[in-house]
This record gives sequence, C-alpha cells and structure tokens, in this order.
Amino acid sequence: MGSEASKEPLRRRLGGQANLPMQAHSWRQIQHRAATPRLPQPTPAMKRQRQAHEVYCGEREQIERRSVVRGLLLMALLALSISIVRSGLDRVFVHGWWRP
Repeated sequence: MGSEASKEPLRRRLGGQANLPMQAHSWRQIQHRAATPRLPQPTPAMKRQRQAHEVYCGEREQIERRSVVRGLLLMALLALSISIVRSGLDRVFVHGWWRP
C-alpha cells in the first residue's frame, strides 16, 4: 500500500514512535474527532413552550377536521342539487315514495 517514504512523515507526526503497524494509516484515521453535539437539557420555559405548542396544534387539527367535514357535506349537497335540477323534481321524488 504505502512505501517507506510515505511512512516517514507519519512517524514524525506520531512523535517518532518506532512501533508503527505495517500499513501507513491515513490522516483521517489518526486525528481525533469531536463528540457529536447534544441538545441542551430542556428548561422549564422550553417545556411550557412545547406543551403550549402541542395544545395549539391539537386545536388546529380539530378545526381542520371540521372544515374538511363541512366541505365534504357541501360537495354532497351541491351534487344532489345539481342532479335534482337536471332530472326534475317530479322524477326524484315520485308520487308515493314516502309510503311503505
């Protein structure tokens, strides 16, 4: 993989240690990496804000569901009224339809 010439700078970087493995390591394997960043511990203000946001989102979802149901009912009534207008009221409600 690497020649003796490529191992020499590595020896210098490691402080001249003589017991190097047979393969030269790349610089990425040697350098130390920082730990992954962690989220801070939630403060009481953050907890209150999160709870308030969840309540708000719940209310908005309920409003959205109601508006979807209203829209579907409106579309059904519109389709019914268009079909009644096209066919005529006497064909939709025929004489005697309410009797068993």
